[in-house]
Formats: sequence, structure tokens, C-alpha cells
Amino acid sequence: MIKILKPHKTYLAPIIAWILLIIYLFAPRIHAYNIEKEGRPLSKNIDISETMEKNHWFFIDDFSNIDKKNNLYRLSGWAFSTATPDEPTNEYKTEIVLFSKTKNYVFESQPHKRNDVVDTFSYLEIEIIKPGFSGVINKFAINYGNFCVGLQLTHTEKNIRQFFVTNKVLTYTPFTFELSDDTNSLCEVYLN
Repeated sequence: MIKILKPHKTYLAPIIAWILLIIYLFAPRIHAYNIEKEGRPLSKNIDISETMEKNHWFFIDDFSNIDKKNNLYRLSGWAFSTATPDEPTNEYKTEIVLFSKTKNYVFESQPHKRNDVVDTFSYLEIEIIKPGFSGVINKFAINYGNFCVGLQLTHTEKNIRQFFVTNKVLTYTPFTFELSDDTNSLCEVYLN
């Protein structure tokens, strides 16, 4: 006599396998959004259309993985504006903006001294104080895609924002998370 297999026993192993696969794929994102505090965006989808500024100096020094377990990356460099030469540059905080055609993310950065930058730009005769910045980006806190890297200088007391594009592109796919030069004018396309 042939025994009839009970459906719940036959399909139990594949169901458990699918549940484990889903947990494996989404656990890092859930952790990044709900538990991990470092590297999360301060805000999303800010208006960057009317804040372009031409009076700035900047350089991106480094983009490196600082913690492979949590997928944290550090973006560092220096930036300052000459738009308000009567104010010291530390009146503005530097924020990292990743933007695409449909979405953008703003990340906090920490200021630090850069004596090499102060010495190099001493001829500008402005008070350059702590032009260095260093920010952490958690790759699981953003969506897949190509993001242009911008910097936003926000006045600490006044409602003044200065935004500029660095012409660097952050590419995030399931297999890559890397920073490169914007050789295809992608940032211009995103801003228009």
C-alpha cells in the first residue's frame, strides 16, 4: 500500500530554508536601520536645487572600510567656503550628501584640524579653522544605486546652507561599494 505524504512534512524544509535566506539577506539592513547608530543618515531627500555655491575649496582624501562586520565606511577630506570671508570657517559644519535623481541622504561629519590646508590657503586671508572633516556611512542605511557625493556647509547659527558637488560617485551594488570620479557627468544629470 502506498502511503500518502502529508503536505506539511514535505514542504517544511524548503519553507525553513526560504525563511533563513530572507533573514540572512535582510538582517544587516534591519540592524542598520534599527540598532546601529553610527553611519546612519541625519536626513533624507533634502532640497539641494537652490543651494549651489561657487566660492568653495575642497578635497576628498580617503574613502575606506573601517568595520567590515557592520559595513561602515569613512569618507574624509577637507572643505571650506570663501562666500563669507568675514566669518571663520568653523562657523559652518560640513555634512556629506549622497544624491541621485530620486533620493538623497545627508550624513554627519566631525571637524578636525588640517594645518596643511591652513598653510596652503593662507594667501586667501580668511580665518580657516578646522577645515577637515570625517564622516561615517553605513552602506546598509542607503539603497542600491549610483550616488553623487556632495558637501553641504551649514551655518551653526544662521539659516545659511552652501551645497557643492565633489564630482565623485559612490556606486553601491550587491557586490560593490566604491568611490570613483564622475567621468560620465552623472552628477550634472542628477542636478538637472
